[in-house]
Amino acid sequence: MIKKILILCILVFSHSTFPQSVMDTLAEEDEIDTEMTSLISERVEKISPNRKIFIISNENQSFNRGDFISLLISGKLVARALVAKTKEGIAGVKILKIYNLSLWKRMKKGREIQIIRGDDSYYQKREKRKKKGEIEDEVAEKDLFDKTIISEDYLEDDITEGIFRTNNMISITYGWFQGLDSLNENAWYTQINFQYQYQAWRNLFVGLDFGMNTVQDFPSKGLDTRYYNIVPKVKYTFEVFWGLIIQPYVGWQFLVADSPGAGQPDSNTSGNETSPIQLQYELDLVDNSEKSMIVVGVTLVQPIVPGWNLKADLGMDIFSIGVGLEI
Repeated sequence: MIKKILILCILVFSHSTFPQSVMDTLAEEDEIDTEMTSLISERVEKISPNRKIFIISNENQSFNRGDFISLLISGKLVARALVAKTKEGIAGVKILKIYNLSLWKRMKKGREIQIIRGDDSYYQKREKRKKKGEIEDEVAEKDLFDKTIISEDYLEDDITEGIFRTNNMISITYGWFQGLDSLNENAWYTQINFQYQYQAWRNLFVGLDFGMNTVQDFPSKGLDTRYYNIVPKVKYTFEVFWGLIIQPYVGWQFLVADSPGAGQPDSNTSGNETSPIQLQYELDLVDNSEKSMIVVGVTLVQPIVPGWNLKADLGMDIFSIGVGLEI
């Protein structure tokens, strides 16, 4: 009799718990499916070189300026962003946080994405449960609204910024400039060049290039001449294709030569002193090698990683290649 009662109890409890677990599973799956279908589908229209500003479609008109949104790929969280401006079915957003670096690398122009408007903490918790295979204790997460204060001016600055996100850039390049040799003929000399430029207006930069080198056996054998290449410039910035940026520029080149021994008789030479004509020739040669003139050219910039880029200068003042850093 006791065995029959135990068997009956087991059957009753097993039937009561099994439907419950099935219903819970179905409810959870239904909740996930509902979340997936409720996501807003949009696409990436354009990405700034430093990947801080994204232009995305807003065809569904589902978010407005000042909204916090989350970007997803295939239903997986990628990044958190702030909507800086909306206009005619597109929106400019500023990236605030990256959730998934591997998916972040797949964010490209034309990519289909999904959007969550507002708080996404519930979605983060769902992804944690899915990843770990168990339900965790819910931890309250402060929404970005609680700790982010952004003024109207800041929003305008984000969407109206130029191609370069930062206003200051420094560079170091290795280049070649044209001078004279001891026979008064054109010659090319190498030079390390340091450059600084400031974005005074949207995409309009003002800057200063400074280079220095020493040329041996000029203006005559045994003498050295140090050159200072100083070029203030004004550049305008265009983005063309594959992330390549061009900066046509105009500036004024001051090529200053310093040769203390030019025109001075060699005190170590006995019986074979340099003639006054030769000494004057040395002075004239140094003076003729100096420049003060207007120059034009173009700077090519290719971003490689956020904040860093390769660059080349092709101009009347110098031909150079090097690296630049946005600061």
